Amino acid sequence: MASISAGIHDLAWRTVPVLAPSSQPRGSTLTGLPTFFRAGQPAHFVAAPASVAGVEVTVFAQPNWTWDFGQGPLFSTVDPGGWYPSGRVRHLYPKRGLFRVRVTCTWRATYSARGIANLPIDGVITQSAAFDLRVREARRYLHTKGV
Repeated sequence: MASISAGIHDLAWRTVPVLAPSSQPRGSTLTGLPTFFRAGQPAHFVAAPASVAGVEVTVFAQPNWTWDFGQGPLFSTVDPGGWYPSGRVRHLYPKRGLFRVRVTCTWRATYSARGIANLPIDGVITQSAAFDLRVREARRYLHTKGV
């Protein structure tokens, strides 16, 4: 029984989507304007059925993301984020600098086997990724031609 449980956990680990975070704008942004983020993963995941110790198993996983924007409080959500204008994972940088953005995804999973659904998979699957984001200061210029 322990080997079946380990096999199911291994199946879940191998099949959840890879964490691939990014920002919009990509690579750099401006102070005072919202920067949008996305995890590059779906809001839920169902793996294709697979055989574990001769039993057909389907894994279902729900993610939770915790964002550290390199400045300010952590932000936890079940929303994978998205781009302007509808993305709900966003951050406003009040000062310029180079910030390390980190995101951790924690998957909780269940599985179905032999017609029995929602059996819990022990433990969680944790993925982390980070990238640098340069924040520049926007400056206002008054341009007058011929004055």
